[in-house]
Amino acid sequence: MMRFFSAGAIAALAVGRAASEILYAGVNSAGGEFAQQNLPGAFGVDYQFINETAIDFFLDGGVNTIRLPFLLVRTSYKTR
Repeated sequence: MMRFFSAGAIAALAVGRAASEILYAGVNSAGGEFAQQNLPGAFGVDYQFINETAIDFFLDGGVNTIRLPFLLVRTSYKTR
């Protein structure tokens, strides 16, 4: 018995196969989004970011994606 597949079904299979080869293992780091009542805030007092030692720990564990949430005002604030 001969079976015919639609182009959409074949494309879906191809995409599914390609997507299955990309594996993301990641962590979320917190810090830059805290203490919103103190803007822009003082680094190390109101907020902090992940340090290099922690990044190395996760990379050694096989993590390939790290999410770093932050408030834009903490990266672009200009003192007067």
